[in-house]
Amino acid sequence: MRGLDGKPPKLSRPAGVSSIPEESPNSEANSYLPGLRSKCWTKDSGAGSQGSNMPDAKTSDSERTKNLFRHDRWCRLWIYNYGLLVKPLYALITEGSRDLQWTKEATQAFDQLKKALMSAPALGLPNVSKPFFLFSHEKQGIALGILAQNLGPYRRAVAYLSKQLDTAAKGWPGCLRAVAAVAINIQEARKFTLGQKMTVLVSHTMSAVLEAKGGHWLSPQRFLKYQAILVEQDDVEIVVTNIVNPASFLSESTGEPVIHDCLETIEATYSSRPDLKDTPLEDADTWFTDGSSYVVSGRRHAGYAVTTSREVIESGPLPTNTSAQKAEIIALIRALELAKGKEINIYTDSRYAFGVVHAHGAIWKERGLLNSQGKSIKHAQEILRLLDAIQLPERVAVMHIKAHQKVSSELEEGNVLADREAKEAAKGEVPDKAVVRQH
Repeated sequence: MRGLDGKPPKLSRPAGVSSIPEESPNSEANSYLPGLRSKCWTKDSGAGSQGSNMPDAKTSDSERTKNLFRHDRWCRLWIYNYGLLVKPLYALITEGSRDLQWTKEATQAFDQLKKALMSAPALGLPNVSKPFFLFSHEKQGIALGILAQNLGPYRRAVAYLSKQLDTAAKGWPGCLRAVAAVAINIQEARKFTLGQKMTVLVSHTMSAVLEAKGGHWLSPQRFLKYQAILVEQDDVEIVVTNIVNPASFLSESTGEPVIHDCLETIEATYSSRPDLKDTPLEDADTWFTDGSSYVVSGRRHAGYAVTTSREVIESGPLPTNTSAQKAEIIALIRALELAKGKEINIYTDSRYAFGVVHAHGAIWKERGLLNSQGKSIKHAQEILRLLDAIQLPERVAVMHIKAHQKVSSELEEGNVLADREAKEAAKGEVPDKAVVRQH
């Protein structure tokens, strides 16, 4: 691969490498792909010299281990599963202690990393005149990928990709983590493909997961970003395959279309009850819930209401320290408790309450009421009560309805009534035990 001047063309720096140390020898050569490979695998840094110069796990301190990382990050594209390999080591050095406390897992990872650095890679140079194949996989919060091209009857790898998902993405369901991993891998692979057609092979139905469930976990900005990367690019074709392990992609056929149903898996795993619906049930009663919290003359008032489209079922004031989110959750709890043994459709204009029962609540409970950052969630006791209450109806559907719509319909009339009654209930006095009005 030569440029117009006869020199090897400059290529993008590998993912995860911030800069070349000023004291690094042959820094100009490191800008080129052949030079980069020679830095990792030439005679001067081959098995003999690397084996003698590499730090030992039992004697190396924090700085020497970090220096090893600075070296191998240049070679990470040719180390399969690099992100998984170094994960225990990064956890070790981020503790901040100079005297590292080596665990068995970290020692094994250290030895495996040294072996990988002393092994010759089997990678070809990317040929931008030929189409690419990107095999994507997510494991333990790390996006893993192999970028390959056809070489005769075989597929030859041209890069191994590995990059950590961000903290928020690590807390998503497995199928959505796979979506995030594909988006990351496509962005990294484009540094090599330079606009050439790329076929991405995955084990999840990307578009269906993104469209149907993305709104529960993704911010609007992230949703649009993923949609642009996965759906709206002419050079990317996504193919669903039943092969999960990227290591097998290069030696086996792509297999039959995958049977795994991402949407059913997410609903069964992360919904607060397996048969919970987000579309109305037929021949079921329809109720509306709302919570209100506002300040008048420096004093907070809070209340909730459960209504039909025409009459109030229950309403009442809440303690003065009740936030709007908490009031919405309490309103939904009371509706579910009152609907015990019934078939019921419940509408709420709270995205938060809707997300708790359909997306986040079950996994929060499994984590011990901690979010993806490991911090305690707000309104923990009310959320536990809500997860218990959702089991009470015979059949239940919880739907989200937009607040304050001007469209005249039975649904909007019910939502307006619930909103008005919640505000009215908030004006009442709250004794030691909140008074509720049942109608």
